[in-house]
Amino acid sequence: MLRSVLRNFTAIGIAHLADRAIVFLFMVYAARVLGPQAFGEYLLIGTYIMFFSITFTAGLLPVAVREIVRHRDNPRPTFEATLSLRLVLGLLAYGLLLLLVVLAQPTTTLLPLAAIAGTALIVDALKDAYTAYHTAFERMAVPSAFQVINSMLTAAVGSTLLYFDHGLLALLLGIALVV
Repeated sequence: MLRSVLRNFTAIGIAHLADRAIVFLFMVYAARVLGPQAFGEYLLIGTYIMFFSITFTAGLLPVAVREIVRHRDNPRPTFEATLSLRLVLGLLAYGLLLLLVVLAQPTTTLLPLAAIAGTALIVDALKDAYTAYHTAFERMAVPSAFQVINSMLTAAVGSTLLYFDHGLLALLLGIALVV
């Protein structure tokens, strides 16, 4: 048992540190290339997405893991229910995100940015459901590796688009396609 705990802890720890380092380096680069105005819009949209992601998924992952462990002999119905619930919550969060941007932001430039970046609220349903499944079966290396690969691809696509001066809209579109 100690071996399993150490293996899972190591996988999660290394993945978390690598993910944070990649995100940090990308954010430093993005801030320099985008400039204050565009980078501020990028952070604002990211903050909206984070708010709705946390609000609409808080507590779901631990409950899903617990239920999958309880029904370890037949996890499929629990996995499907988790995925379905997460998709519905993601769609609801996406709709409310767009409504908030329309109501709270008088400029029309943020709505297309939010519409593109907000797709992560829906796509993350797949990631969260599979993370719950692999966590329940104590295979933390799978979601941990996915997290690092996703960060690396996102940073690579984002950095490339910024290097070629494609701007904020292309950056968010590229990141949405990677996620």
